[in-house]
Amino acid sequence: GYKEKPGSKAYKHLTRMKNCSYMPPGGFIMWHTNRYDNTQASYRMYMYAVDVDGGSSFKYLSPEGELVEVPDFHGAVRLFSNTHVDAETGKQSYLWHTVAAPHAHRLSTGFEILPEQMVALVDSCDGCWADLERQYSALGSGKRYSGVVDHQWE
Repeated sequence: GYKEKPGSKAYKHLTRMKNCSYMPPGGFIMWHTNRYDNTQASYRMYMYAVDVDGGSSFKYLSPEGELVEVPDFHGAVRLFSNTHVDAETGKQSYLWHTVAAPHAHRLSTGFEILPEQMVALVDSCDGCWADLERQYSALGSGKRYSGVVDHQWE
């Protein structure tokens, strides 16, 4: 739990901007964990603007040590935790991750977010899952999905 009471001004300030960065084509961020940057919550929400869908990506090592690459697409929102607690041992580990933009201009804005706020965002996202499926289908086909429901493929 948090020492701040839900609804209080202090509680509302727990969510704050953590990062805003521009990355040109060929840019990257070194592998890191944010181990010393989890001030109140380990959860993050990042929003992306890219000029080439799939031209940049977020990469991380899963708790099992598997390399996972998640391509970025214009207008994407990514929710994740940068810590993992082992269900059996209770041991906390940190998410090793990086970002690379070999073929895209990439602008990202990231926020530290409380778990309750993350759940509320996901629960309030009526129609988001179908839209997400369309975006990933477009990414696989090399086309861009604008996010406008009645929009035709470019």
